[in-house]
Amino acid sequence: MILKESNRYKGQGSTKQTYEPILGCIYRGDTGNNNWVIGMLVTIDGSDAYLVDARGKKHVVLTMMLRSMQ
Repeated sequence: MILKESNRYKGQGSTKQTYEPILGCIYRGDTGNNNWVIGMLVTIDGSDAYLVDARGKKHVVLTMMLRSMQ
């Protein structure tokens, strides 16, 4: 008995994984002028996210440019 090898392995479809940034966690992000800042995420407002750095200064960064530092 001969098995068909073409049906033995099935490809998996790609799924786009999305995540929501978690408030209170440490992120880095681009302010829009290629200035990257690192800080705690305090607010998300549409396409803007607000990070507070170690000095307590608030920065507005692009939500799509947030990267987790954990």
